[in-house]
Amino acid sequence: MATCLRYPNKVVIVTGGTSGIGLATVKEFVRQGSSVVFCSKASEAQKGQEIQRELQASGCPGEACFQVCDVRKESDVKRLIRVTVEHYGCLDCLVNNAGDGFFESTDELTAQEFKKTMDVNTVSTLLASKYALPYLRQTKGNIINMSSLHATIGFKNALSSDTSQGATIAMTKALAIDESKYGVRVNWYK
Repeated sequence: MATCLRYPNKVVIVTGGTSGIGLATVKEFVRQGSSVVFCSKASEAQKGQEIQRELQASGCPGEACFQVCDVRKESDVKRLIRVTVEHYGCLDCLVNNAGDGFFESTDELTAQEFKKTMDVNTVSTLLASKYALPYLRQTKGNIINMSSLHATIGFKNALSSDTSQGATIAMTKALAIDESKYGVRVNWYK
C-alpha cells in the first residue's frame, strides 16, 4: 500500500532549523515530501550541513538544503528567500521558528538583551514574512509563527521572552487579517 504524503512537492523555509522544534519541523516536512530550506546562524553552519547530508541520505521523499542566515539581518533574510525561490521556483510555507531569550530578573535584564530578544524573536518574523509574502501570495501558501506558552501566561524572570512572544502572536493575528484577501493563511503555534 502506497504511503500518502501530507505535504508533497511543496517548498518550505524553516528558520532556526538546526535544533529543537525547528529541527523536528524540518525532518517532518522532508519525511512528508517537501523541499525544505532551513537556516541558522554561521556558528551552526557545520551542524546544518551535517543535518542536510543526513536527511539527503535518509531515503525520505523530500529534500533538505541548509543556508546560513542571521535572521536579525535584513540582507540575510532577503538572501534566504531569494535563494529558495531561485532554486525551487516558488515558496509554499514559511515557518518562523528562530528564537532566543534572556531569563533574568527585570533588575538584571539590560536594554541590549531585551532588544536582542525582540530582534531574534519578533523582528525576524516580520522580515521573513514580509519578504516571503509576494511568493506565498502566488501559491496561496501559509506562514507558521512559533511562539510560546510564555506569551499567554507569563513566566518568572522571562520578561524579554514573554514580551517578544506576545508581540509575535499579535503580529500573527494582524498578518492573518491582512493576508486573508490573498488566500495566505497565517497561524501561530505554541
